[in-house]
Amino acid sequence: FSGDAEKIAACNARVKELSDFVQSLRDARVDGRLSFLAVLRAMGETVPEGMTEAEAAAVFVQKAGKFDALLAEWRQALAQRPWDFAGFDLVRGSLPLTLEMGISQLTGALTEAAWLTGDATAARGHWNTLLATAEQMAEPPGLLTLLVQSRGLNDAAATFQAGIAMGAWTDAELAALPDT
Repeated sequence: FSGDAEKIAACNARVKELSDFVQSLRDARVDGRLSFLAVLRAMGETVPEGMTEAEAAAVFVQKAGKFDALLAEWRQALAQRPWDFAGFDLVRGSLPLTLEMGISQLTGALTEAAWLTGDATAARGHWNTLLATAEQMAEPPGLLTLLVQSRGLNDAAATFQAGIAMGAWTDAELAALPDT
């Protein structure tokens, strides 16, 4: 059992690191968009006068790079049906909802950052991960799950609205979105 405890502790440490990182995203929306200048300040970063939102978004993407491996694992788990989170070294069925919420918030922010920096391919990839995460969050029944799913859908809606405000969606992409 000590090996399982160590694996769970390691996973919990990754979840805590992600949770601490996305904490900077809270209360950083200005006029419906995520303000990456505000995010960097919330992270304790010195923001030079005259730095643009796009430049701040690029710095955010660099800082979020430490979660690239975690996001790759997450995307791999999401691609499997039924959902398989064995790669997270947890006892099956005990994946913390905190991880799902953190990934939802991170991928929403990365989507907006990619739009601001002009990387449409990355934006679409993060957007698809955000939607798949919201879908995954709906899998197990229960009130807590519904609350977490609601948070995931709120993250997706805020990101979608920011994309509309930035003109990041083409008419064809909007037409191809599901009706849900």
